[in-house]
Amino acid sequence: MGQSGEVADATGHIWRIHDLRATTVAVVLFTMSVGLQLRLDQVQNAKVPLAIGLAFKLVVGPLLLAILYVKLLHATGNVAKVTLFGSAMGPQIGASIVAIQHGLNPRLITLLVGIGITLSFLTLPIWWYVLHGI
Repeated sequence: MGQSGEVADATGHIWRIHDLRATTVAVVLFTMSVGLQLRLDQVQNAKVPLAIGLAFKLVVGPLLLAILYVKLLHATGNVAKVTLFGSAMGPQIGASIVAIQHGLNPRLITLLVGIGITLSFLTLPIWWYVLHGI
């Protein structure tokens, strides 16, 4: 850290400490805003789209990418593993906030994020085991 409260990341970008604090606060606020909208009683009304969305995000999408990367492009190593592992992670808070702001079924989006992040704690160890073999 420099004398003026600056740090450089691996890409050489200079961050000021107040930028880092603002980013941290924003992430916490975004997470809370989505979490506070999560209502598990809404699952009953959105079973099919919720199941399709979560199945695609947590299983089908990463599986298709794994087939593309590993089988067709013969990708191996850490870059392939990190890319595939990242694709298997739960839905993103930032993307969900943008979708909610544009009125794209806020109830379904909050369910996808809230349940998806929770389910990813179960699916990610499985993906880690699968990707360990690459």
